[in-house]
Amino acid sequence: MTTFEHASISASDSELMERFMPLVAPRVIAVAGASTSGNAQGNTFLRQLEEAGFDGTVVVIHPSATSVDGYAAVPSLADVPETVDYAYVAVPSRSVPALIASGAGRVRFAQVISSGFGEGDGVGVDLANELLRVARETGTRIVGPNSLGTHSPRGGMSFVGGASAPDGTISVASQSGGLSVDMIRRGRSLGLDFRSVVSVGNALDVDPIELAEYYLADPGTTAIGLYLEYLPDGRRFVDLLRRSAGTKPIVVLKGGLTAQGNRAAASHTGAAATDERLWRGLARQFGITLVETMDEYLHSLLAFQDLARAPRANARDVVLLGNGGGVSVLAADQFARADLAVPPVSDELLRAAETIPFPPGASVLNPIDLPAGVFASEGGALCESLLRLVLERDAPGGIVVHLNLGAMLQGPVYLAGFRGFLTAALPMLREHRDQSLPVLVLNSDGSAEADELRRSLTSEAREWRIPVVTGFAGAIRILSTLYEHESRMLHTEATTSVG
Repeated sequence: MTTFEHASISASDSELMERFMPLVAPRVIAVAGASTSGNAQGNTFLRQLEEAGFDGTVVVIHPSATSVDGYAAVPSLADVPETVDYAYVAVPSRSVPALIASGAGRVRFAQVISSGFGEGDGVGVDLANELLRVARETGTRIVGPNSLGTHSPRGGMSFVGGASAPDGTISVASQSGGLSVDMIRRGRSLGLDFRSVVSVGNALDVDPIELAEYYLADPGTTAIGLYLEYLPDGRRFVDLLRRSAGTKPIVVLKGGLTAQGNRAAASHTGAAATDERLWRGLARQFGITLVETMDEYLHSLLAFQDLARAPRANARDVVLLGNGGGVSVLAADQFARADLAVPPVSDELLRAAETIPFPPGASVLNPIDLPAGVFASEGGALCESLLRLVLERDAPGGIVVHLNLGAMLQGPVYLAGFRGFLTAALPMLREHRDQSLPVLVLNSDGSAEADELRRSLTSEAREWRIPVVTGFAGAIRILSTLYEHESRMLHTEATTSVG
Protein backbone atom coordinates (compact mmCIF):
# COMPACT_ATOMS: atom_id res chain seq x y z
CA MET A 1 0.00 0.00 0.00
CA THR A 2 1.34 3.40 -0.94
CA THR A 3 0.53 6.06 1.63
CA PHE A 4 -0.19 9.59 0.48
CA GLU A 5 -0.25 12.65 2.69
CA HIS A 6 -3.75 13.88 3.57
CA ALA A 7 -4.63 17.41 4.48
CA SER A 8 -5.11 18.11 8.18
CA ILE A 9 -8.82 18.61 8.79
CA SER A 10 -10.11 20.74 11.62
CA ALA A 11 -13.21 22.76 10.89
CA SER A 12 -16.46 23.77 12.46
CA ASP A 13 -19.71 22.27 11.26
CA SER A 14 -20.55 25.36 9.19
CA GLU A 15 -17.15 25.25 7.51
CA LEU A 16 -17.63 21.58 6.66
CA MET A 17 -21.07 22.29 5.22
CA GLU A 18 -19.69 25.11 3.08
CA ARG A 19 -16.69 23.05 2.00
CA PHE A 20 -18.67 20.13 0.62
CA MET A 21 -21.68 21.93 -0.87
CA PRO A 22 -20.02 22.17 -4.33
CA LEU A 23 -19.62 18.37 -4.31
CA VAL A 24 -23.14 17.39 -3.25
CA ALA A 25 -25.11 20.31 -4.72
CA PRO A 26 -23.05 21.77 -7.59
CA ARG A 27 -24.40 24.51 -9.82
CA VAL A 28 -21.71 24.32 -12.51
CA ILE A 29 -20.44 20.94 -13.74
CA ALA A 30 -17.64 20.30 -16.23
CA VAL A 31 -17.38 16.91 -17.94
CA ALA A 32 -14.02 15.77 -19.32
CA GLY A 33 -14.12 12.50 -21.21
CA ALA A 34 -17.20 12.80 -23.43
CA SER A 35 -16.84 12.22 -27.18
CA THR A 36 -18.70 13.43 -30.25
CA SER A 37 -19.53 9.80 -31.04
CA GLY A 38 -21.54 9.60 -27.80
CA ASN A 39 -19.93 6.36 -26.62
CA ALA A 40 -17.47 7.52 -23.97
CA GLN A 41 -17.90 7.33 -20.21
CA GLY A 42 -18.43 11.08 -20.05
CA ASN A 43 -21.41 10.76 -22.41
CA THR A 44 -22.95 8.22 -20.07
CA PHE A 45 -22.56 10.66 -17.20
CA LEU A 46 -24.23 13.42 -19.26
CA ARG A 47 -27.24 11.15 -19.75
CA GLN A 48 -27.26 10.30 -16.05
CA LEU A 49 -27.34 14.00 -15.19
CA GLU A 50 -30.40 14.43 -17.38
CA GLU A 51 -32.13 11.44 -15.77
CA ALA A 52 -31.34 12.73 -12.26
CA GLY A 53 -32.80 16.15 -13.10
CA PHE A 54 -29.71 18.36 -12.84
CA ASP A 55 -30.80 21.94 -13.60
CA GLY A 56 -27.51 23.83 -13.38
CA THR A 57 -24.87 24.63 -16.01
CA VAL A 58 -23.05 21.79 -17.78
CA VAL A 59 -19.95 22.36 -19.91
CA VAL A 60 -18.02 19.65 -21.77
CA ILE A 61 -14.23 19.76 -22.02
CA HIS A 62 -13.22 18.69 -25.54
CA PRO A 63 -10.09 19.60 -27.53
CA SER A 64 -11.89 20.47 -30.78
CA ALA A 65 -15.68 20.21 -30.61
CA THR A 66 -17.88 23.19 -29.79
CA SER A 67 -20.83 21.00 -28.78
CA VAL A 68 -21.19 17.48 -27.39
CA ASP A 69 -24.58 15.83 -26.88
CA GLY A 70 -26.21 19.25 -27.04
CA TYR A 71 -23.94 20.81 -24.40
CA ALA A 72 -21.48 23.60 -25.07
CA ALA A 73 -17.87 22.42 -25.27
CA VAL A 74 -14.61 24.29 -24.60
CA PRO A 75 -10.97 23.18 -25.00
CA SER A 76 -9.93 23.27 -21.32
CA LEU A 77 -11.11 23.99 -17.79
CA ALA A 78 -9.52 27.43 -18.10
CA ASP A 79 -12.09 28.25 -20.80
CA VAL A 80 -15.18 27.58 -18.70
CA PRO A 81 -16.72 31.04 -18.13
CA GLU A 82 -17.75 30.29 -14.53
CA THR A 83 -16.09 28.69 -11.53
CA VAL A 84 -16.61 24.93 -11.75
CA ASP A 85 -18.11 23.37 -8.65
CA TYR A 86 -17.67 19.79 -9.81
CA ALA A 87 -15.57 18.34 -12.62
CA TYR A 88 -16.20 14.79 -13.78
CA VAL A 89 -12.88 13.52 -15.13
CA ALA A 90 -12.81 10.35 -17.27
CA VAL A 91 -9.75 10.87 -19.48
CA PRO A 92 -6.59 8.71 -19.72
CA SER A 93 -4.68 8.79 -16.45
CA ARG A 94 -1.59 10.44 -17.97
CA SER A 95 -3.71 13.42 -19.00
CA VAL A 96 -5.35 14.00 -15.62
CA PRO A 97 -2.68 16.14 -13.85
CA ALA A 98 -2.41 18.55 -16.78
CA LEU A 99 -6.18 18.78 -17.03
CA ILE A 100 -6.49 19.67 -13.34
CA ALA A 101 -3.62 22.16 -13.65
CA SER A 102 -5.47 23.96 -16.46
CA GLY A 103 -8.29 24.76 -14.05
CA ALA A 104 -6.07 26.45 -11.47
CA GLY A 105 -8.23 28.34 -9.00
CA ARG A 106 -11.38 27.63 -11.04
CA VAL A 107 -12.37 24.08 -9.98
CA ARG A 108 -13.55 23.25 -6.47
CA PHE A 109 -13.93 19.46 -6.75
CA ALA A 110 -12.68 17.08 -9.42
CA GLN A 111 -13.94 13.51 -9.31
CA VAL A 112 -11.38 11.39 -11.13
CA ILE A 113 -12.89 8.26 -12.64
CA SER A 114 -9.66 7.23 -14.36
CA SER A 115 -7.58 4.43 -12.84
CA GLY A 116 -3.85 3.76 -13.02
CA PHE A 117 -2.72 5.75 -9.99
CA GLY A 118 -1.05 3.11 -7.84
CA GLU A 119 -3.87 0.65 -7.19
CA GLY A 120 -3.35 -3.00 -7.93
CA ASP A 121 0.29 -3.67 -8.83
CA GLY A 122 1.39 -0.20 -7.72
CA VAL A 123 2.04 1.11 -11.23
CA GLY A 124 1.23 4.80 -11.37
CA VAL A 125 2.35 5.86 -7.88
CA ASP A 126 4.45 8.69 -9.34
CA LEU A 127 1.45 9.83 -11.36
CA ALA A 128 -0.67 9.81 -8.19
CA ASN A 129 1.87 11.96 -6.38
CA GLU A 130 1.94 14.35 -9.32
CA LEU A 131 -1.84 14.61 -9.29
CA LEU A 132 -1.86 15.31 -5.57
CA ARG A 133 0.84 17.97 -5.96
CA VAL A 134 -1.15 19.70 -8.72
CA ALA A 135 -4.32 19.54 -6.65
CA ARG A 136 -2.59 21.19 -3.70
CA GLU A 137 -1.17 23.94 -5.91
CA THR A 138 -4.46 24.67 -7.67
CA GLY A 139 -6.72 24.37 -4.62
CA THR A 140 -8.82 21.67 -6.30
CA ARG A 141 -10.04 18.83 -4.08
CA ILE A 142 -9.71 15.40 -5.69
CA VAL A 143 -12.31 12.67 -5.22
CA GLY A 144 -10.78 9.42 -6.42
CA PRO A 145 -9.02 8.46 -8.61
CA ASN A 146 -10.39 5.06 -9.59
CA SER A 147 -13.87 6.14 -8.50
CA LEU A 148 -17.28 6.11 -10.18
CA GLY A 149 -18.99 9.33 -9.14
CA THR A 150 -21.29 11.04 -6.67
CA HIS A 151 -24.98 10.30 -6.17
CA SER A 152 -26.86 13.25 -4.68
CA PRO A 153 -30.63 13.51 -5.19
CA ARG A 154 -30.77 17.09 -3.83
CA GLY A 155 -28.01 18.02 -6.28
CA GLY A 156 -29.81 16.36 -9.20
CA MET A 157 -26.82 14.18 -10.01
CA SER A 158 -25.97 10.49 -10.04
CA PHE A 159 -23.59 7.95 -11.56
CA VAL A 160 -26.30 5.28 -11.71
CA GLY A 161 -28.79 5.32 -14.54
CA GLY A 162 -32.43 5.73 -13.63
CA ALA A 163 -31.52 6.62 -10.06
CA SER A 164 -33.69 9.72 -9.71
CA ALA A 165 -34.97 9.62 -6.14
CA PRO A 166 -36.15 11.88 -3.32
CA ASP A 167 -33.57 13.42 -1.03
CA GLY A 168 -33.11 11.04 1.88
CA THR A 169 -31.29 10.96 5.20
CA ILE A 170 -28.64 8.24 4.69
CA SER A 171 -25.16 9.38 3.61
CA VAL A 172 -22.48 6.98 2.40
CA ALA A 173 -18.79 7.06 1.54
CA SER A 174 -17.45 4.01 -0.28
CA GLN A 175 -13.99 2.87 -1.32
CA SER A 176 -15.59 0.71 -4.01
CA GLY A 177 -17.39 2.14 -6.99
CA GLY A 178 -19.05 -1.13 -7.96
CA LEU A 179 -20.41 -1.64 -4.46
CA SER A 180 -21.67 1.94 -4.53
CA VAL A 181 -23.80 1.06 -7.55
CA ASP A 182 -25.15 -1.98 -5.68
CA MET A 183 -25.91 0.16 -2.64
CA ILE A 184 -27.95 2.61 -4.68
CA ARG A 185 -29.82 0.09 -6.79
CA ARG A 186 -30.49 -2.50 -4.11
CA GLY A 187 -31.07 0.20 -1.51
CA ARG A 188 -33.71 1.75 -3.74
CA SER A 189 -35.55 -1.59 -3.98
CA LEU A 190 -35.55 -1.81 -0.17
CA GLY A 191 -36.83 1.74 0.23
CA LEU A 192 -33.56 3.41 1.27
CA ASP A 193 -33.52 7.10 0.41
CA PHE A 194 -29.96 8.36 0.20
CA ARG A 195 -28.86 11.89 0.87
CA SER A 196 -25.53 11.22 -0.82
CA VAL A 197 -23.33 8.33 -1.91
CA VAL A 198 -19.76 9.24 -2.77
CA SER A 199 -17.42 6.76 -4.42
CA VAL A 200 -13.94 7.78 -3.22
CA GLY A 201 -11.87 5.12 -5.01
CA ASN A 202 -8.22 5.31 -3.95
CA ALA A 203 -9.02 8.29 -1.67
CA LEU A 204 -5.92 10.16 -2.79
CA ASP A 205 -7.21 13.43 -1.31
CA VAL A 206 -10.83 13.42 -0.06
CA ASP A 207 -11.14 10.31 2.07
CA PRO A 208 -14.03 8.49 3.79
CA ILE A 209 -13.14 9.99 7.17
CA GLU A 210 -13.40 13.57 5.94
CA LEU A 211 -16.71 12.76 4.27
CA ALA A 212 -17.94 11.15 7.49
CA GLU A 213 -16.95 14.32 9.35
CA TYR A 214 -19.09 16.27 6.91
CA TYR A 215 -21.99 13.83 7.28
CA LEU A 216 -21.74 14.18 11.04
CA ALA A 217 -22.07 17.95 10.66
CA ASP A 218 -24.89 17.76 8.09
CA PRO A 219 -28.28 18.16 9.81
CA GLY A 220 -29.98 16.35 6.93
CA THR A 221 -28.01 13.15 7.55
CA THR A 222 -29.39 10.86 10.26
CA ALA A 223 -27.13 7.82 9.73
CA ILE A 224 -23.75 7.25 8.07
CA GLY A 225 -22.66 4.28 5.99
CA LEU A 226 -19.02 3.48 5.19
CA TYR A 227 -17.50 0.83 2.97
CA LEU A 228 -13.81 0.70 3.90
CA GLU A 229 -10.86 -1.30 2.68
CA TYR A 230 -8.26 0.68 4.62
CA LEU A 231 -8.04 3.64 6.97
CA PRO A 232 -5.96 6.61 5.78
CA ASP A 233 -5.72 8.00 9.31
CA GLY A 234 -6.67 5.81 12.26
CA ARG A 235 -6.40 8.60 14.83
CA ARG A 236 -8.82 10.83 12.91
CA PHE A 237 -11.22 7.92 12.60
CA VAL A 238 -11.18 7.29 16.34
CA ASP A 239 -11.75 11.01 16.97
CA LEU A 240 -14.72 10.85 14.59
CA LEU A 241 -16.18 7.87 16.47
CA ARG A 242 -15.85 9.72 19.76
CA ARG A 243 -17.72 12.72 18.36
CA SER A 244 -20.44 10.57 16.81
CA ALA A 245 -21.26 8.66 20.02
CA GLY A 246 -24.89 9.31 20.94
CA THR A 247 -25.53 11.47 17.85
CA LYS A 248 -25.57 9.61 14.55
CA PRO A 249 -25.27 5.85 14.03
CA ILE A 250 -22.38 4.68 11.84
CA VAL A 251 -22.61 1.42 9.90
CA VAL A 252 -19.30 0.04 8.60
CA LEU A 253 -18.97 -2.65 5.94
CA LYS A 254 -15.28 -3.52 6.18
CA GLY A 255 -13.58 -5.27 3.30
CA GLY A 256 -10.35 -7.19 3.87
CA LEU A 257 -10.85 -8.45 7.43
CA THR A 258 -9.42 -11.88 6.61
CA ALA A 259 -6.07 -12.78 5.02
CA GLN A 260 -7.79 -13.62 1.74
CA GLY A 261 -9.84 -10.43 1.88
CA ASN A 262 -6.69 -8.40 2.55
CA ARG A 263 -5.08 -9.76 -0.62
CA ALA A 264 -8.19 -8.89 -2.62
CA ALA A 265 -8.31 -5.38 -1.14
CA ALA A 266 -4.64 -4.82 -1.99
CA SER A 267 -5.32 -5.68 -5.62
CA HIS A 268 -8.38 -3.41 -5.66
CA THR A 269 -7.26 -0.13 -4.11
CA GLY A 270 -3.77 -0.93 -2.82
CA ALA A 271 -5.15 -1.26 0.70
CA ALA A 272 -2.90 -2.24 3.61
CA ALA A 273 -3.82 -5.08 5.94
CA THR A 274 -5.89 -4.39 9.06
CA ASP A 275 -6.52 -6.73 11.95
CA GLU A 276 -10.07 -8.01 12.38
CA ARG A 277 -9.63 -7.85 16.17
CA LEU A 278 -8.98 -4.12 15.88
CA TRP A 279 -12.29 -3.56 14.13
CA ARG A 280 -14.22 -5.72 16.56
CA GLY A 281 -12.67 -3.70 19.38
CA LEU A 282 -13.63 -0.39 17.75
CA ALA A 283 -17.19 -1.61 17.32
CA ARG A 284 -17.46 -2.56 21.00
CA GLN A 285 -15.80 0.59 22.30
CA PHE A 286 -17.50 3.19 20.13
CA GLY A 287 -20.79 1.55 19.22
CA ILE A 288 -20.37 1.39 15.45
CA THR A 289 -22.41 -1.27 13.67
CA LEU A 290 -19.84 -3.52 11.99
CA VAL A 291 -21.30 -5.81 9.32
CA GLU A 292 -19.88 -8.42 6.96
CA THR A 293 -22.24 -8.52 3.96
CA MET A 294 -24.05 -6.10 1.72
CA ASP A 295 -27.40 -7.44 2.92
CA GLU A 296 -26.50 -6.72 6.54
CA TYR A 297 -25.22 -3.29 5.56
CA LEU A 298 -28.38 -2.23 3.71
CA HIS A 299 -30.73 -3.67 6.31
CA SER A 300 -28.84 -1.88 9.10
CA LEU A 301 -29.09 1.44 7.25
CA LEU A 302 -32.78 0.76 6.63
CA ALA A 303 -33.26 0.20 10.36
CA PHE A 304 -31.76 3.57 11.22
CA GLN A 305 -33.68 5.31 8.44
CA ASP A 306 -37.13 4.02 9.31
CA LEU A 307 -37.17 2.85 12.91
CA ALA A 308 -34.85 4.87 15.13
CA ARG A 309 -36.51 5.55 18.48
CA ALA A 310 -35.77 6.16 22.15
CA PRO A 311 -34.27 3.15 23.99
CA ARG A 312 -36.72 0.59 25.41
CA ALA A 313 -35.96 -2.00 28.06
CA ASN A 314 -37.93 -4.71 26.18
CA ALA A 315 -36.41 -4.00 22.77
CA ARG A 316 -35.30 -7.61 22.32
CA ASP A 317 -38.81 -9.10 22.79
CA VAL A 318 -40.38 -9.85 19.40
CA VAL A 319 -43.78 -11.13 18.32
CA LEU A 320 -43.96 -13.13 15.07
CA LEU A 321 -47.35 -13.03 13.34
CA GLY A 322 -48.11 -14.63 10.01
CA ASN A 323 -49.11 -17.70 8.05
CA GLY A 324 -47.01 -20.85 8.17
CA GLY A 325 -46.44 -22.87 11.34
CA GLY A 326 -43.22 -24.55 10.27
CA VAL A 327 -41.83 -21.28 9.02
CA SER A 328 -42.59 -19.71 12.40
CA VAL A 329 -40.78 -22.48 14.27
CA LEU A 330 -37.66 -22.10 12.15
CA ALA A 331 -37.85 -18.32 12.51
CA ALA A 332 -38.05 -18.62 16.30
CA ASP A 333 -34.79 -20.59 16.20
CA GLN A 334 -33.17 -17.90 14.05
CA PHE A 335 -34.28 -15.14 16.41
CA ALA A 336 -32.97 -17.06 19.43
CA ARG A 337 -29.53 -17.42 17.83
CA ALA A 338 -29.51 -13.66 17.29
CA ASP A 339 -30.28 -13.02 20.99
CA LEU A 340 -33.81 -11.84 20.18
CA ALA A 341 -36.55 -13.33 22.34
CA VAL A 342 -39.88 -14.67 21.08
CA PRO A 343 -41.68 -14.90 24.46
CA PRO A 344 -45.21 -16.17 25.03
CA VAL A 345 -47.93 -13.55 24.78
CA SER A 346 -49.48 -12.36 28.02
CA ASP A 347 -52.40 -14.10 29.73
CA GLU A 348 -54.36 -10.86 29.34
CA LEU A 349 -53.91 -11.00 25.57
CA LEU A 350 -54.91 -14.68 25.46
CA ARG A 351 -58.13 -13.92 27.33
CA ALA A 352 -58.92 -10.99 25.04
CA ALA A 353 -58.20 -13.10 21.93
CA GLU A 354 -60.86 -15.61 23.01
CA THR A 355 -63.49 -13.07 21.92
CA ILE A 356 -62.28 -13.24 18.29
CA PRO A 357 -64.22 -15.96 16.38
CA PHE A 358 -61.23 -17.59 14.67
CA PRO A 359 -61.91 -20.63 12.48
CA PRO A 360 -60.01 -23.83 13.38
CA GLY A 361 -56.25 -23.79 12.88
CA ALA A 362 -55.33 -20.47 14.44
CA SER A 363 -52.74 -20.32 17.21
CA VAL A 364 -52.44 -17.08 19.15
CA LEU A 365 -49.34 -18.07 21.06
CA ASN A 366 -46.03 -16.53 20.04
CA PRO A 367 -45.19 -17.27 17.23
CA ILE A 368 -48.76 -16.46 16.20
CA ASP A 369 -49.72 -18.86 13.42
CA LEU A 370 -52.69 -17.79 11.30
CA PRO A 371 -53.28 -20.09 8.29
CA ALA A 372 -54.31 -18.60 4.96
CA GLY A 373 -57.94 -19.50 5.62
CA VAL A 374 -57.90 -17.41 8.78
CA PHE A 375 -56.61 -14.40 6.85
CA ALA A 376 -59.35 -14.97 4.28
CA SER A 377 -62.08 -14.93 6.94
CA GLU A 378 -64.09 -11.71 7.03
CA GLY A 379 -61.73 -9.97 4.63
CA GLY A 380 -58.82 -10.12 7.03
CA ALA A 381 -60.71 -8.37 9.84
CA LEU A 382 -60.09 -11.16 12.38
CA CYS A 383 -56.31 -10.98 11.92
CA GLU A 384 -56.50 -7.21 12.11
CA SER A 385 -58.24 -7.44 15.48
CA LEU A 386 -55.57 -9.77 16.84
CA LEU A 387 -52.74 -7.51 15.64
CA ARG A 388 -54.36 -4.59 17.40
CA LEU A 389 -54.53 -6.60 20.65
CA VAL A 390 -50.83 -7.48 20.36
CA LEU A 391 -49.80 -3.87 19.86
CA GLU A 392 -52.09 -2.41 22.51
CA ARG A 393 -51.98 -5.10 25.23
CA ASP A 394 -48.42 -6.50 25.03
CA ALA A 395 -46.56 -3.70 23.18
CA PRO A 396 -43.55 -5.90 22.28
CA GLY A 397 -40.21 -4.41 21.40
CA GLY A 398 -40.60 -5.64 17.83
CA ILE A 399 -43.39 -7.02 15.65
CA VAL A 400 -42.61 -9.10 12.56
CA VAL A 401 -45.54 -9.71 10.23
CA HIS A 402 -44.64 -12.43 7.74
CA LEU A 403 -46.81 -13.38 4.79
CA ASN A 404 -46.49 -16.21 2.28
CA LEU A 405 -47.40 -14.64 -1.05
CA GLY A 406 -48.11 -18.02 -2.62
CA ALA A 407 -50.96 -18.50 -0.17
CA MET A 408 -52.36 -15.11 -1.11
CA LEU A 409 -52.54 -16.21 -4.73
CA GLN A 410 -54.63 -19.37 -4.11
CA GLY A 411 -57.77 -17.52 -5.11
CA PRO A 412 -59.60 -14.15 -5.02
CA VAL A 413 -60.96 -14.67 -1.49
CA TYR A 414 -57.47 -15.28 -0.11
CA LEU A 415 -55.97 -12.29 -1.91
CA ALA A 416 -58.81 -10.06 -0.71
CA GLY A 417 -58.37 -11.24 2.87
CA PHE A 418 -54.64 -10.66 2.96
CA ARG A 419 -54.98 -7.28 1.27
CA GLY A 420 -57.76 -6.27 3.65
CA PHE A 421 -55.54 -7.17 6.57
CA LEU A 422 -52.59 -5.18 5.22
CA THR A 423 -54.73 -2.15 4.45
CA ALA A 424 -55.57 -1.93 8.15
CA ALA A 425 -52.25 -3.26 9.47
CA LEU A 426 -49.85 -0.81 7.80
CA PRO A 427 -51.20 2.39 9.40
CA MET A 428 -51.58 0.50 12.69
CA LEU A 429 -47.94 -0.60 12.61
CA ARG A 430 -46.89 2.93 11.78
CA GLU A 431 -48.92 4.33 14.67
CA HIS A 432 -47.27 2.00 17.20
CA ARG A 433 -43.74 1.89 15.80
CA ASP A 434 -42.25 4.00 18.60
CA GLN A 435 -43.12 1.18 20.99
CA SER A 436 -43.02 -1.87 18.69
CA LEU A 437 -40.54 -1.83 15.82
CA PRO A 438 -42.37 -3.22 12.75
CA VAL A 439 -40.90 -5.30 9.93
CA LEU A 440 -42.90 -6.84 7.10
CA VAL A 441 -41.53 -10.08 5.61
CA LEU A 442 -42.93 -10.95 2.18
CA ASN A 443 -41.98 -14.46 1.06
CA SER A 444 -42.25 -15.02 -2.69
CA ASP A 445 -42.19 -18.43 -4.39
CA GLY A 446 -40.24 -16.91 -7.26
CA SER A 447 -43.12 -16.89 -9.74
CA ALA A 448 -43.67 -13.78 -11.83
CA GLU A 449 -47.11 -13.31 -10.27
CA ALA A 450 -45.77 -13.51 -6.71
CA ASP A 451 -42.84 -11.21 -7.46
CA GLU A 452 -45.16 -8.62 -8.95
CA LEU A 453 -47.43 -8.85 -5.90
CA ARG A 454 -44.40 -8.40 -3.63
CA ARG A 455 -43.36 -5.26 -5.50
CA SER A 456 -46.89 -3.85 -5.22
CA LEU A 457 -47.19 -4.59 -1.49
CA THR A 458 -43.67 -3.28 -0.85
CA SER A 459 -44.62 0.01 -2.47
CA GLU A 460 -47.69 0.27 -0.25
CA ALA A 461 -45.68 -0.48 2.90
CA ARG A 462 -43.02 2.06 1.96
CA GLU A 463 -45.70 4.78 1.90
CA TRP A 464 -46.12 4.09 5.63
CA ARG A 465 -42.34 3.86 6.18
CA ILE A 466 -42.60 0.21 7.18
CA PRO A 467 -39.43 -1.70 6.22
CA VAL A 468 -40.03 -4.68 3.95
CA VAL A 469 -37.64 -7.63 3.55
CA THR A 470 -37.82 -10.92 1.69
CA GLY A 471 -36.78 -13.22 4.54
CA PHE A 472 -36.34 -13.47 8.29
CA ALA A 473 -32.60 -12.82 8.07
CA GLY A 474 -33.33 -9.24 7.01
CA ALA A 475 -35.85 -8.79 9.81
CA ILE A 476 -33.36 -10.13 12.35
CA ARG A 477 -30.65 -7.78 11.12
CA ILE A 478 -32.95 -4.76 11.35
CA LEU A 479 -34.15 -5.57 14.85
CA SER A 480 -30.72 -6.70 16.10
CA THR A 481 -29.11 -3.52 14.84
CA LEU A 482 -31.60 -1.36 16.70
CA TYR A 483 -31.56 -3.53 19.82
CA GLU A 484 -27.78 -3.28 20.03
CA HIS A 485 -27.91 0.46 19.36
CA GLU A 486 -30.55 1.02 22.02
CA SER A 487 -28.60 -1.10 24.50
CA ARG A 488 -25.53 1.07 23.95
CA MET A 489 -27.62 4.21 24.40
CA LEU A 490 -29.09 2.89 27.64
CA HIS A 491 -25.59 2.05 28.88
CA THR A 492 -24.34 5.50 27.91
CA GLU A 493 -27.24 7.18 29.69
CA ALA A 494 -26.66 5.09 32.81
CA THR A 495 -22.94 5.84 32.82
CA THR A 496 -23.57 9.55 32.35
CA SER A 497 -26.16 9.55 35.13
CA VAL A 498 -23.81 7.85 37.55
CA GLY A 499 -20.99 10.21 36.61
